[in-house]
Amino acid sequence: MLSDDSEDLSRGQKVGFQLQPVEQLTLRGDLHDSMSDAPLPGNSTTTSGAAFSAESHLPTNSVLTLGVNSDRTTIDVPSGLETQTNAYDAQIKQPIGQLPLSAILKGHYEGTSDDGASATSLPSLEQSLIWKPLQDTTLQMGLRQQQYQEYPGVDHQLNEALFADWSQNVVDDVSWHSYAEVLNSHGLLDQAPAAPIASGSNGTAQASTPGSNANPTSSLPVSIDDQTLTFSTGPSFKLEKDISASVEYSDRWDRNPTPGGTGEEQRVSVSLKGTF
Repeated sequence: MLSDDSEDLSRGQKVGFQLQPVEQLTLRGDLHDSMSDAPLPGNSTTTSGAAFSAESHLPTNSVLTLGVNSDRTTIDVPSGLETQTNAYDAQIKQPIGQLPLSAILKGHYEGTSDDGASATSLPSLEQSLIWKPLQDTTLQMGLRQQQYQEYPGVDHQLNEALFADWSQNVVDDVSWHSYAEVLNSHGLLDQAPAAPIASGSNGTAQASTPGSNANPTSSLPVSIDDQTLTFSTGPSFKLEKDISASVEYSDRWDRNPTPGGTGEEQRVSVSLKGTF
């Protein structure tokens, strides 16, 4: 039985540039904005921002990428609340011999501030292997670690996720993506991130606060020890040059759900994206 059927329609536009002053260095940047029409009872949002990245090919055949992205999101309701998000990325990709295999080390730091609320930060580190057994097939497997703000006086805690991300180009304009993740959450209930660690480049893990079977009304922070399994799969279609659509089925199982919640959630989502 499906617990939630949702449809997310988004529209956006982007103006960007790419510059290659020397063969080993590529610079990219863009100005972008988008609007998302969320299904009720969710709120539609408008996001605008800018991004810049630099990519360099090193003598060891590795590729180093540095990037920064800044976004401001406004909720389209009378309150007009705004969220400012600044993200910084660093990645190094190293081919392994003559095999169709590469090792990737990726770091990400994201700072978010909301109107009337204190700023939060979520640094993460990812180590993975990418294997291309066929020209149109890619498999990525690895470990992703995310550190969230801890209660004063308590040691740093980590979310850790083992993930596998598979993609295949079925025909020219149709591809299929599948994503699986085992997420372990350890820490404090009032400091747990608002969403699980972001999934790989193809998957879309469902957002849900890690749960706890402890008393949530306690005046002190409540320890949590939770594990969730997420699986998603579905096709993507390129309808026109700048218009694409996707259909995704996802299943999320929570070992320790929040009070009143369910241990399993299934979802079917349809999205349409375009750039004009």
